[in-house]
Amino acid sequence: MNYETRSRRILALLLVTTAVLFAVGTTIERSQRHNHVEAAPVEKAAGTSEGSTSNTETGDETHGEKQGTATAETGTAETHVESTEKLFGIDTESVPAMVGAVAVSLLLAAAVWWRRERWWLWVTLAFGAVFALGDVLEVIHQLNESRTGVATIAAILIASHLLIATISGRLLRQPGTRAVRAAIEPSN
Repeated sequence: MNYETRSRRILALLLVTTAVLFAVGTTIERSQRHNHVEAAPVEKAAGTSEGSTSNTETGDETHGEKQGTATAETGTAETHVESTEKLFGIDTESVPAMVGAVAVSLLLAAAVWWRRERWWLWVTLAFGAVFALGDVLEVIHQLNESRTGVATIAAILIASHLLIATISGRLLRQPGTRAVRAAIEPSN
């Protein structure tokens, strides 16, 4: 097995592995966020009932407090919904974004494995670099949220995506790749 074939196999394997890790990390993060959102309204409801029972002397104050509480709850919910992560204008935590990223990674794995055109390597190099940058931002975000498990997955993804970019770059620099040889050697 030559260097090009071995490198392409490793590259394809890394792309499939990162797709799986990305899906797992995103699912864990969404699950943790969902559990956090469910716990928040329970605490708010307990705080609201205490506030409305303590001020039942005048109807106006109670009515005003209920409106204020509803506004505060709505504001909290809106703030939480708006706090979703966006990278290049894309909500990275949405299911369509996760499915899209996994699909692109798997498509690149198949292309690197079966196709020999150099432009697939350029696309793979760009993919690795962009996703490594996104993973750096994700590690920072997860550490700020005190989610070390998801931050660890994102750190592994940084290394994997940088490795993908590196291997793609090395394959592009190889003068002996089939695409280069086909362009240089005349057809008989």
